[in-house]
Amino acid sequence: MKFTIEKVDNGFIITDYIYVDDNEDGTKKIEEQVQVVNTENLSKTEELKTMLFKVADLLGYMYNKYGKENLNITFDKVGYKLE
Repeated sequence: MKFTIEKVDNGFIITDYIYVDDNEDGTKKIEEQVQVVNTENLSKTEELKTMLFKVADLLGYMYNKYGKENLNITFDKVGYKLE
């Protein structure tokens, strides 16, 4: 599995490349699936968070109401002062 992520004016375009077995001659072919993530009216951090959750979804991560290992993306830590 391979992804490409392209930043556009109103969000992201995520292209997912999947290898599919071709039953006729036994070779594998590449199938593209294009996902459009619209982040037009979001802040920069919410925009990035939305894109990362979409990638996680494409990789098979799912929210489990009773799970202890759900994905949580936050930007609430104190940063470092760079000089």
